[in-house]
Amino acid sequence: MERNCTLLLHYDKATPPNEDEIRELLESKEVEKKVEAMKTLISLQLNGESMPKMLMVVIRFVVPSDDHKLKKLLLIYWEVIDKTGPDGKLLPEMILV
Repeated sequence: MERNCTLLLHYDKATPPNEDEIRELLESKEVEKKVEAMKTLISLQLNGESMPKMLMVVIRFVVPSDDHKLKKLLLIYWEVIDKTGPDGKLLPEMILV
């Protein structure tokens, strides 16, 4: 099923990082690393990459942050991800948000 995209961002598809690399960046203490990881994660999601395991990582390590830039990226991330499962019901993780 094809989904409509309300957001268009350019992403260079040279060598996208895998989930483990993005997870490490999101778990780091440095805000700039988290910002870069969120930008990459949003771009991959928009290009059709499914990363359902990253939702809990984002909730644990990005939501508690007070950085303004990170909060803006988080709002974009919430718009991009699938909030429902294959059965059409809300994901249990979304209750935490």
